[in-house]
Amino acid sequence: MVDDWLVSDCPDPAYVQWTHERRALFASPAWSQVLIALGAESKFAWNPRVRLGIQLACFLRGPLRIGVLGFPVAGSNWDAQPDRIRGAAAQSIGERANLDILRINRSMVSAPERGMTTARIEIWIDGLAQWNVASSRRLRKDLGFARRANSDLELVENEVDPTACFSLYAATVRAHGGKLRYNEDYFANLMRVAEQSDCLRTFGACDSDHVLRGFAILAIDGDTGFYLHGGTDAKGKREGVSDLLLASLVDAARDADCRRFSLMSSPWQQSGLLRYKSKWGDRTGLSVTEAIGYGLLGRAGQKMSRWLARRERRSAVAWFRDQGGA
Repeated sequence: MVDDWLVSDCPDPAYVQWTHERRALFASPAWSQVLIALGAESKFAWNPRVRLGIQLACFLRGPLRIGVLGFPVAGSNWDAQPDRIRGAAAQSIGERANLDILRINRSMVSAPERGMTTARIEIWIDGLAQWNVASSRRLRKDLGFARRANSDLELVENEVDPTACFSLYAATVRAHGGKLRYNEDYFANLMRVAEQSDCLRTFGACDSDHVLRGFAILAIDGDTGFYLHGGTDAKGKREGVSDLLLASLVDAARDADCRRFSLMSSPWQQSGLLRYKSKWGDRTGLSVTEAIGYGLLGRAGQKMSRWLARRERRSAVAWFRDQGGA
């Protein structure tokens, strides 16, 4: 099975068909257009025998050629493989792509894993079809307040200006003390892909003067909806615009027959953001990055990455113990 993996610059027609059948947005050729804005070169790994594919985002970082298998996450299609088979497949793909380091991003992991390089907290809704906002008193109260405070707002879909989105995203990240990972071209490419694919949907909240007060982006990959990005202005933050937008994303993911809805990972130190996500989610776990080094340079780089991320691993282990894990 390991030897069956094919890695190419151009996806096989069977691969493309598979991405449509499985709603594999993050593996799709369309998603490669989004990754271009981040400086990534896409490669497509396809196993025709088991009909499984995944996209490889390749970056040059100094002398290192680094590939990310699944950006932002590998997705449930990849994660469903048994651990041993998944690990061997990743090793084979990295070799065929001539990488120095291969990173694999896995979502909604229940416990720390021995081979992980980094791990961040992730919150999600499980059993989305049965989930009900009425089950949370705090959420009902906050949504009621947001609706009263924003009775003049209009919620629009796929009619959002990418420049305005980037400005709100940048302001939100800075307010949380985070680092800007995405640029304006990235948001422009997201909007273009949203026009072509039902698996990527953008929502905006506009005031009576058509000024964007907040936005949120839903990505659907396999059986999971992802809260990909979001942001509001200062007034919108005070008045709960983010709650209104997130409610729209959850409803859209449920209508699309998603089984789960992930609010994605957050840094351990962003406690306010984690509390906000916990208001919505009913499950907490880890978003885990594994890494494989190839050759002397790649193995050295992988060890350095692991050393730099040691605090995140410790936080993951402490979190697991606090949950009653062994």
